[in-house]
This record gives sequence, structure tokens and C-alpha cells, in this order.
Amino acid sequence: MKVRTCTQLITFHRAQRASAVLMVLVCPVCGISCEETPKIDSVPRAAITWKGEGGGFAHWGCGGAYLYGTHGDQTDWLDVWTWNDGNLSKTTSVATIPGICVTWLGNGRYLVNPTGQTNPEPSFVVHDTADNGRSVEFIVDPSWWLQTATLSANGRYVGLLFREQRRGNPDFNERVGVGLLDAETASFTWLLPLEQYARFAGNVRQVMPSDDGAYLAVVAWDCGAMVYDVHEEYLLWENRPRQEVCSAGVVFSPDNELIYTVGSGGFVYPMAVSDGSVQPRWAATLSGTEEYGHRISTVAISPDGRFIAAGTGPEGLVWLWERATHKRLKIFRHGGGTILLTHFSPDSKALATFNGGSIKIWDMPATPTTTAPTSQPAPTSQERGTERS
Repeated sequence: MKVRTCTQLITFHRAQRASAVLMVLVCPVCGISCEETPKIDSVPRAAITWKGEGGGFAHWGCGGAYLYGTHGDQTDWLDVWTWNDGNLSKTTSVATIPGICVTWLGNGRYLVNPTGQTNPEPSFVVHDTADNGRSVEFIVDPSWWLQTATLSANGRYVGLLFREQRRGNPDFNERVGVGLLDAETASFTWLLPLEQYARFAGNVRQVMPSDDGAYLAVVAWDCGAMVYDVHEEYLLWENRPRQEVCSAGVVFSPDNELIYTVGSGGFVYPMAVSDGSVQPRWAATLSGTEEYGHRISTVAISPDGRFIAAGTGPEGLVWLWERATHKRLKIFRHGGGTILLTHFSPDSKALATFNGGSIKIWDMPATPTTTAPTSQPAPTSQERGTERS
């Protein structure tokens, strides 16, 4: 007997028919009934054309009330979109200092590494467009250069990834380090080089701060995730979900109880901040299993903690779950290629999705489907990762 649940084909022997009927009602892959699998929604509430000049976008990001990106040919332009009453409007378009890692900090300020790797001093600059173009320089060390900057979900903190200069020595053991910038006060904290974690060198994809700046989550392409306690200056753990091949993104829950990592397998993995234990995963694939060439490229959590959204590629779908119940609520078809950003409005009532040519806005369900608590079920032995702490 063959039963199809969420397009996953499961084979049962004759003696298993009774249990097979139950499996149709509750899918073992995604935890919801097959009848509840949402249809793909292809009609957003609003669509905004946003195409970068000079060959597309060089940098993009989001946090708090903002979504931003840089583009340009002869001149680098920074465009900033701001949420207002459930809609996005372009509130800033300014020529920037040439450089990399451009990150909007709010209040007319942005961060940039103006020198790149060639001469890493200063390490980065905070430039104030509203204060007569005043810039504040930050120098970590002449041998370290800023490679990646990531805003926290609320836009208050910036996680910074630094790479050590090779100095022309082919035998030099490249290291990476992390730091934290308070976007409101422009105060910088150098946290640690990851020298004892050599496999992370060259593989780090994102350094994500929690909304209160208490933790940093680091995800590496083929090394999983680690969480660092900023106040205690202590690495809590490093771990990789057993089924995940390459981790590419991460976000904190508002209560700092969980991080959600995503990557090449097409699954969202909730992991406990306290010890790195891996909770049951959520599938962002139509089959409910890994699909070759399919990956999650970006993940976001709503400010009220109710929703998780994951953008995928290369087909440009966005998956929405209710966090308390793990229920998959909607699938949005943005289209146009891999999703680059997913970002919730500050009131959690709308979701913006972005790829290289457009921003689309989708309304969120207004009524909770259940009053179930937000606690996650215990992980199965197959879903636990291999802890390396």
C-alpha cells in the first residue's frame, strides 16, 4: 500500500494499513495534516520595482524598520526603504563612501569598510550624512579587515566579521574574528578571534546579534553554528544539525530561547541558545525532503515572535510558519530567482520579500490558529546534531 503525505511517498505493508491511515492525517515530515498544506499564493498586496544600477546590488540587508541595498556604476548609491503603517516607502537615497559592507544604522548613518582588504586601516567607518558628513573611524588592528556586517532583527546591533590579512605570506594561517557594534551609540566591542576554530576560517556566512546584544550566533557554510555569550565573554557551544550540509543564515527568537538556522538542505532548524540542542526541523520544500539544488537563502522572525519566514532559491518561494504550533501557514511565490531578504514590519502584520528586481509585500494572518505554547517538542535521535562543545 502506498500513501502520499506532503508529496513524500511512504510504502506500507498490508499489516500496516491501520497506521497508514493515521499517517495521512498527520505528516511525519512537517507535523501538519496533508489537507492543511497551503496553496501557493502568487498575488502580493503590493509590488515595488527596485532595480540596482550598474549591474545590480552589491550589498543588502534589513533590521528594525528598514530594508536597504547599495548599487551603482560610477557612484555607489544606498537606498533605504522604511516601514510605515504596513507599507514600504523609499526614505533615503544617498551617495556613499566607496567600500564594502555598507550597512544602514538609522538616523542618517551608515557603516562602511572604505578600504577593503588591500589596506585594512581603518577597519570600518560610521558615516553621518545628517551631521555635515562627519565620519568616525574604528581600527581593530592593522592586520584585520571587515568582511561582513549583519543587523539584528530589531536593527539595534550589528554583528561584524573580520578577516586577518595574509600579508603576502602563503603559509600564513588565516583567522577570522567577530565584533559587535551598538548602532544607537556607535560603541564597538571586539569579542574574539576564532583561532581555536580553524575550520570556521573562510566559511563564516553570517554573524547575527540577538535583539538585546547579549548573544552572537555565527553560522559557517560547512561547519554549522556557534553561540557566544557577549556579557560573559564565553563561547556557549558549537554544533551542526546532523542532516544539514551547509548553513547559510540564522535568526534569534525575541526571547533568546532559540536560534533558527537555515541552509542548503531546505530546512529550518530550531536550536536551543542554552546548549545547542537541535529541535525538530521544518521543511521548506514541496516534497518535505531534501531537494537537489534547492536551498533556504534567508530567514526572518516577526517582532512579536509569532511567525517564521524563509526565502528559498532558485525558484523564489517564501515559506511562512506559525512558531507556536510549527504549522506551515502559507507559501508565497515572489518569483524572479533566489530570495535575498525576508523582513517583517515592526507591527508583525506584513512581510516584505526581495530579490534583485522587486520588493513584494504580503499580509500576515490576523487570527492565531491556536493558543498552544511556544515551547518546542523534544528532538528525536535523528534530529539531534553532533555537539562539539
